Amino acid sequence: MGENPGRWAHALAPAVEHRGHGARATREVLARRDVRLFELLHHHCVPNGRRWLWRQFLLAAILLVSALVGGIALARLLRPLHVAIAMTAIALGAALLGWRHAASRAAQTGRRRPRMPISYGWAVAGLAAVVAVAAMTTWALLRIAGQAPPDVAPAVRVQAISTGLGVGGGVGAAVLLGLAFRRQWMQEHAQIQSERDAKERLVTDLYAKAVDQLGSDHPEVRLAAMFSLQRLVRIEPDARQMVADVICAYLRMSRVSAAALASYDGPPDGQPDAAALEREVQRSAQEILAAITRIFGHGTPRSSNCPSPVNLNLRNATLVEFDLGAGCLGSCDFRGARFVGQARLDRCRIAGEADFTGATFDGPVAFDGTTVRGQASFRRCQFLGAASFVEASFQDHVCFDDASFQASALFALTDLGPSFTFDATQFSVAADFSLARASMLRPSTLPEGWTARRSGNDPQTVLFIRVPTGRGRPKTRGDGTAARPPALPQPRSSVRRQCR
Repeated sequence: MGENPGRWAHALAPAVEHRGHGARATREVLARRDVRLFELLHHHCVPNGRRWLWRQFLLAAILLVSALVGGIALARLLRPLHVAIAMTAIALGAALLGWRHAASRAAQTGRRRPRMPISYGWAVAGLAAVVAVAAMTTWALLRIAGQAPPDVAPAVRVQAISTGLGVGGGVGAAVLLGLAFRRQWMQEHAQIQSERDAKERLVTDLYAKAVDQLGSDHPEVRLAAMFSLQRLVRIEPDARQMVADVICAYLRMSRVSAAALASYDGPPDGQPDAAALEREVQRSAQEILAAITRIFGHGTPRSSNCPSPVNLNLRNATLVEFDLGAGCLGSCDFRGARFVGQARLDRCRIAGEADFTGATFDGPVAFDGTTVRGQASFRRCQFLGAASFVEASFQDHVCFDDASFQASALFALTDLGPSFTFDATQFSVAADFSLARASMLRPSTLPEGWTARRSGNDPQTVLFIRVPTGRGRPKTRGDGTAARPPALPQPRSSVRRQCR
């Protein structure tokens, strides 16, 4: 059988195909001329459960034979006590090696094999192994004791028997210790699993109850739903994105019109009406949303990366006194949103794109210290109040095309990144780009009244310089229309030549 493995491989080809392997896998197996029948049967024809059982049985047999052979060899050189210690160390080392292998395999696959109760067969096999170890050790020691002088031979035999029984007792104690450890491990993991199941049930119940309460017509019930969502985040921090999606959906589908929320000054008779109660519910929702996204403040440095950024979708939402300062965000969608009152988006870390296309800021807005790693769009934004971008950093393209600044616009110490555009941007008050910089690795459009030059310390950095009075007027073409500011950035090759 072992002399012609190819013949057996061809004979077993239908069985291999019957097990669900394709023709390609079959051809690959048949192409291996050095394949053995045992490997082929073990890999293709033995089910997973039986395969694992045979593997464990084979490993146990190899360890048992190795321990017996090693014990007999050591018994001829060392004392019987040393033999018992060596065999115990071998057994413990094998158990530790198997445990580490199982733990590493579970960590790689992400799945842990469920622990099954030990059957009577395994119990009988373990008892037989203990008896076999004791008998073989006693037999080996008696063989050694037979070489002793006749005057001390009886005492040596008694000592050999006692030592063999001691070795058997030690192996049995080790087996019992392993069983006790296994029982304790199963109890602890069962308790952990029960606590995890109870926690998941609590999270599911809270989420379902909160979603059901958000559809209520009573504002008090909806406010209670917001507090339930806040409690849900405290119990299960991994549910932050799920809760954020629910809150964003609620803010997008406000029960009161945007005009009522924006122009509300309080009830005339002092009694809260629907608009007042809805504003209170939305204020609580925005506070919970800010708490979900905020990671800085509890001893966490501002320069640290976001561990789990939260994505926000607040398209066409009306946000009153919106405060998302020091938040950790993934991607933000504020297209068509309306910000009533003061809006704070300072010191945010936005890992994805930030889209404010068509947004309206009725009051002052602050983006101070905000970092945006993806593309940022402020196209067609209406800034009715003061806008501050001090020390903001845009690491990708940023667009202010067709934006309107009705009040002061402050871009001091702002990093506009590799490219930016200010096409048709309107500044009612002169914008301040003092100490603003950019790398301008791609074509960009400067704001009106400002020019740029390469920094002497860092040739790849462009500094903004205000055009002197009289020179800031845009040049006109032959037809009388204003010419677009030129796209300034120099290619990297020219920058490298300047450095040389």
